[in-house]
Amino acid sequence: MRSESFHEDPPVFRTAIGFTEAKTGFSGQLIEKDYYCSLILRDLAGFFAKASPDLSDARIAILQGQIETQLRPVLRARDYEEFDLFQVIDRLQEMLTRLRK
Repeated sequence: MRSESFHEDPPVFRTAIGFTEAKTGFSGQLIEKDYYCSLILRDLAGFFAKASPDLSDARIAILQGQIETQLRPVLRARDYEEFDLFQVIDRLQEMLTRLRK
């Protein structure tokens, strides 16, 4: 099983979170949030690594759907409300520009 599909198998996912929680002392909720954040950041980085990132309305809609289904359940309401996908995209574009220099 690939690590990015753990969440698709709830018993395996819960076991992995419980194991990590026991080993690190971090809360399961924090571990789960970080897991979903890493998936979204991986997807964002993937399209920024391309010569011409796909910033189409369709791609943005996919990312917004991921944020809604994967992050909203594990973020505090205040943090979810403050999350701004377009600000993240802008910062990643700035970082990519610096890395390409």
